[in-house]
Amino acid sequence: MTRLPSTPSRVLGAAVTLLVLVGLLAVTRLSPDAVAAEPTRTWVVDAVDDGRGNRWESVETGTSTVRVAIGDTVEWQFDRAVIDHDLTSATDSPTAWLPPVEEFRTPGGAPFRYTFDRPGTYSYLCSIHGTVMTGTVVVEEPGQVNQAPTADPMVGTLTGTAPLAVSVMAHADDADDDPLTYLWDFGTGAEADRSTFEDASFVYTTPGFYHLRLQVSDGRGGVLERTWQVTVGGGGDAPLVDAVAAPTSGPAPLPVAFTGRAHDTQGGTLTWAWDFGVAGTQDVASTPAATFTYDAPGTYTATLRVTDAEGHLGVDTVEVIVTGDGAAGLPEVVATAAPRTGRAPLGVRFSTEVTTGGDVRAYSDGLTSYPDLAGTATLVRRRGASYASIDVSGLKPGAAHQVHVHERSCADERGGVHYRFDETQPFGEANEIWLYFTSDAQGRSTLVESTRPLRAGPQAAAIVVHDPDNPARRIGCVDLVPSTVDLAYDWDFGDGTTGEGPDPDHVYAADGTYTATVTVASVHAGHGTGLDATTSSSVEVVVDSVAPQTTVTGGPSGPVRSRSARFRLTGSESGSTFACRLDGGTWAACPTAATFRALRDGRHTLQVRATDGAGNTDPTPAARTWTVDTTGPVVRATRPTGTTRDRTPTLRVTVTDRDSSVRRQALVLRLDDNRVGPGRYVARTGVLTWTPTRPLARGPHRVRLQAVDALGHRTVRTWRFRVG
Repeated sequence: MTRLPSTPSRVLGAAVTLLVLVGLLAVTRLSPDAVAAEPTRTWVVDAVDDGRGNRWESVETGTSTVRVAIGDTVEWQFDRAVIDHDLTSATDSPTAWLPPVEEFRTPGGAPFRYTFDRPGTYSYLCSIHGTVMTGTVVVEEPGQVNQAPTADPMVGTLTGTAPLAVSVMAHADDADDDPLTYLWDFGTGAEADRSTFEDASFVYTTPGFYHLRLQVSDGRGGVLERTWQVTVGGGGDAPLVDAVAAPTSGPAPLPVAFTGRAHDTQGGTLTWAWDFGVAGTQDVASTPAATFTYDAPGTYTATLRVTDAEGHLGVDTVEVIVTGDGAAGLPEVVATAAPRTGRAPLGVRFSTEVTTGGDVRAYSDGLTSYPDLAGTATLVRRRGASYASIDVSGLKPGAAHQVHVHERSCADERGGVHYRFDETQPFGEANEIWLYFTSDAQGRSTLVESTRPLRAGPQAAAIVVHDPDNPARRIGCVDLVPSTVDLAYDWDFGDGTTGEGPDPDHVYAADGTYTATVTVASVHAGHGTGLDATTSSSVEVVVDSVAPQTTVTGGPSGPVRSRSARFRLTGSESGSTFACRLDGGTWAACPTAATFRALRDGRHTLQVRATDGAGNTDPTPAARTWTVDTTGPVVRATRPTGTTRDRTPTLRVTVTDRDSSVRRQALVLRLDDNRVGPGRYVARTGVLTWTPTRPLARGPHRVRLQAVDALGHRTVRTWRFRVG
């Protein structure tokens, strides 16, 4: 055969021929009975947070429902959002989403698009705010009857030991000649372990039981699905065992259905034995399927043991978390009162402080991505406040994690939506309890705490940790147990009256010491057996209208040398507090051992009044007066001075002390170094005089006076004169 050259004209001719053939094929398919394909379009749905609340809103319809055609695309936008949202395909959607959707967005985040290739009704929600943020996409049936694809898949070996290589071929066809798309899901739960090729292969490296699924779609609503079970053994002699429980958590009494499966490469008879993790339940069931009811709260590990004919043992476990309810358990409660003391009539605000919590564990997406996640969490509810804390490890190091209190248990819709204090208000930080944190280099949160100024209701049921890489996924959860749903609070105020509710108010009219007691019970107490499940707590309230008496003991009285003064204060009632006022100043709190320093010289007065625990204050304060004197007497008005012709002059001097007394015996007068005296001293005026009995010699003379006050302060004064 002669090979023709590939010239441009020959290539062009081939292209024209190809176009003609394609056109003929198109004309053949679009017979008069067929309907021409409608052009596809994109529909926009907004996540909206405003004064009307949180919702999905279609731009075209203004509602959360949009009707589209096969091949149309819906675009979810987040420009009108002010808080975080996720877009999650509903597990109970009338038509399954293939593949499922689980996307997280912050306000203003990138839009998400999904093209619908088969008719049906598709439900979706924001799982964070699902009570109000749900929506529906209705994909209309096409006008032309479409035939679903058919297939005769070829699947390689489905049983073997790890590593097990499995090859698959779809061998699919479509009667309408529609182009087909393929999705092989090898059942590991990992996105990477899927294939969109018609033929694929996969190697199972971990022993276990897997579901291999094929989905073939023609893009016009026609879908074919097939599923196979793959059993991958560990290569040893022991059977491969898988234990499953449903449900895995819930309130007591909790009936649980257990199902086991096993594979033994050697064949033969298998022996089954269940241990439900409760004393006395070892080997009570010897079949693959069994049931057991847990009556008490706790975390239980059920174990399935399977033994083959040769005696080789295979084991698997499953954990069951049982929460408290009614007779099975009540939360820890503490009664509080404010104020606890006061004068009659005394109004008291009582509160029942309720503590719930538990162990944080990996769940949902975290079972595979963060299997080592573990920790503890607490929620304390009290009057006007809710305190929440979490401490968890086994996380992605150095990653920001979102954590919220949710309104359902971990096993109920994966915790449901965020708990809101006020369900009439939109979702948002001010209306929720958030415990955000960034894990450290070891993947730990350390203790994270949050206090909100509102009391959380019983709907606050769990705390959920979100995946740091995709917060639409949930990786850790803790049920806040025991449950606070359907609790009754009965108060005995200790004065012959009673009340109800977690946070009642009460007024005490008369003086006395009262013990108020709250009794908390489940409205389902005893579960019909006549038994009561209750817990109680008490708090003491003192009503006292009698004022205390104040006494000042110790400390200075009268003249003192020290600029500091220390007093001991007592009240006639124990537990009294004191207020002091110095020298007519302002009243200020002072300790029972009150000390005052850097006092000026002079007279001081301390007043003290006691106040008891009930707020009664002594109307007649105690007082103490004293004088601070740190200087010696004042000596002045010395006579004579200069020159005098009187040879028997009278020596005169004034000696005074403002803060202490001066006695005559404490005055020593010397003339020319000779002590003279006694002279005459008038204490009232402070004048000391002395007259010599013999004439003084002519010439200069020196007078020296030493004066000592009552505290021992000394003053010496010298002066001179001349006799002419």
